[in-house]
Amino acid sequence: MQHRERIPGDQGPDEGIHKAAEGLYDFLQKGGSKNVVFRDAKGLGHEWQTWRIAFHDFGPLLFQPKK
Repeated sequence: MQHRERIPGDQGPDEGIHKAAEGLYDFLQKGGSKNVVFRDAKGLGHEWQTWRIAFHDFGPLLFQPKK
């Protein structure tokens, strides 16, 4: 079995995507958008733990009681 090194999403091949997402967040915030969230999961790549954190944060926003 071949061993592959894990590279966090804020480093290596995903680094450009990470920086672009953060730049888009900053741009939207400066433009006055209020419902934009950027959560930086340092050290995590495009893997299950990243998605688990994202679903934990985003899920409750989908299922809020009507006001």
